[in-house]
Amino acid sequence: MQAGRGGRRGAEVNALIRVVCAAVLGSGLCVAKAQVPTPAPRSGGAPVATAIPAENCQISVSEPDLDYGSMTRYRLEEGGNAQDLSLGKRRMTINVSCQVEAKIGVRFRGSSVGADYVFGTAGGKQGKVTLTLVDPQLDGRRVLVGAADAAGMVPAAPAGSARFMPGQVLVPVEGGQPVSGKQFSAAVEIDPSVPKDAARVRSRTSLETHGTFEVIWR
Repeated sequence: MQAGRGGRRGAEVNALIRVVCAAVLGSGLCVAKAQVPTPAPRSGGAPVATAIPAENCQISVSEPDLDYGSMTRYRLEEGGNAQDLSLGKRRMTINVSCQVEAKIGVRFRGSSVGADYVFGTAGGKQGKVTLTLVDPQLDGRRVLVGAADAAGMVPAAPAGSARFMPGQVLVPVEGGQPVSGKQFSAAVEIDPSVPKDAARVRSRTSLETHGTFEVIWR
């Protein structure tokens, strides 16, 4: 980034956002590769209902690494408020695939302070990264999403997009209630930013954050 004095060329920032994916049932981590068991009918009775398998859903992202490369202060943009400078919004796509219908939720786990996810440190101050889920679809139809404490719970204010928040799960909603499905997809808009007064650095500085998208089902 620029030193901000005269016409001298200042130091630059290297920025990287890296994410991984995980599938979660309850509090246990699992890899979703199991096949759906076929229930045998009871003798003289109705077939047994198909239980949701312990390894039912898996999640993937289109771009596990978002590398912003080297940037100077004058390439940054005005952020969402007057105190921040944005590195620029990027998008990735997440896809959830389940073997049998389930009420799903998607969450992001990463280093956080309060309601913000941390994005490196520049000039002695922490940057932040905002992640917003947009264009949600469940089994090929548009749905709403909202933040809840767990999959299957009713969000307070479902809408066409929702921001990932630490400790919260984003749940697809239809008709005011969490809805079951097998295929969920959405775009995630990622907006990293640094405080304006921390954007002048004296040497090359790396900003990096790591996080995990998780799918939860019930």
